[in-house]
Amino acid sequence: MYLHLGEEITRSYTPVSFLVQTPAIFPEPTLFFLIKEYAKGKLSRKLCSLEANDCVEMSRPRGTFNCSVLKQKTILLMLAAGTGLTPMTSLIIWTLNSTRFETIIFRCVHL
Repeated sequence: MYLHLGEEITRSYTPVSFLVQTPAIFPEPTLFFLIKEYAKGKLSRKLCSLEANDCVEMSRPRGTFNCSVLKQKTILLMLAAGTGLTPMTSLIIWTLNSTRFETIIFRCVHL
């Protein structure tokens, strides 16, 4: 949450810890996010200007998706666009490490 001109600004972001290949330089536990800065973004500009030891208020995780619903599936079709790509990256990594799928189709289109 961030107050911008008296207005409370909140956004949902997906952790992307698996994209960082040098965990030894970060203390445990460390949480990573992939955030695109938008020139007119109220929150993204603020987040991208943070420096070491700055604090950010965070909420509890939201959502209820669990990969266990895919246990009986052999074909997986994933479609993502825009900000929907970041949440899909965790599922892509999980899928690639899974041997249960005979066919995996992923399509990402930049418009």
